[in-house]
Amino acid sequence: MTTMQLFDRVKAVTDIDLDNVDPSTKDSAQSRITSLLFFIKAVEPLLIKIKGDLSKYLMSKQRSIQAYGEMAKFTQRYEELNAINYVEADPS
Repeated sequence: MTTMQLFDRVKAVTDIDLDNVDPSTKDSAQSRITSLLFFIKAVEPLLIKIKGDLSKYLMSKQRSIQAYGEMAKFTQRYEELNAINYVEADPS
């Protein structure tokens, strides 16, 4: 967004009548919006990188949870088969 688009949005949200505002206040607000725009442009690539890193982490975490689930199923099935084998085993 351009500085003027941001300025127009802030003006609409805050419901400020610019005709009744003195020029120094208007310039101050416009400079603050400009500095906010520079900040957003500096931070946005970092946020995009963090989003990508988090999506990789979440995918890895899901795979890990799934692997633990499969291991738990395997262990449970192994113990069931052992119990059946020992309970039904021929004592001779």
